[in-house]
Amino acid sequence: MYTAWYDRVDNFWFTLAHEIAHVLLHLPKMKDQSFLDDLSVKETSTLEKEADQAAEGYLRVQDIIRLATPFAHYLSESRIDLVSRQLEIDPSIIVGVLQYHGLTDYRKLNSCKRKVLVEIPGEYVVG
Repeated sequence: MYTAWYDRVDNFWFTLAHEIAHVLLHLPKMKDQSFLDDLSVKETSTLEKEADQAAEGYLRVQDIIRLATPFAHYLSESRIDLVSRQLEIDPSIIVGVLQYHGLTDYRKLNSCKRKVLVEIPGEYVVG
């Protein structure tokens, strides 16, 4: 189930990639354990950092940054579309990555970001 903490395509795909990374990287070593995100803990564990790093690899974050960096001071929707087409990655993910990594302000280019809940049948959404 997806909690829809943030109703954005970029957040959905990062969360999914992060959880897949846990399964691939950690589950084989921890057969009798489970993962539960504890949002009250401020420090990020090594396992969480590893999952984040793997998720960034799956989503080609370094490729996104490499292609967008030359335009960092004048990113536009058309430049986002160009990077999106080159990498065959949704513009929502491109913008989310660039915002997260400080290459564009969180207040900019949000028109390129789509909501995810409209794509997911209601019985799979909690919250």
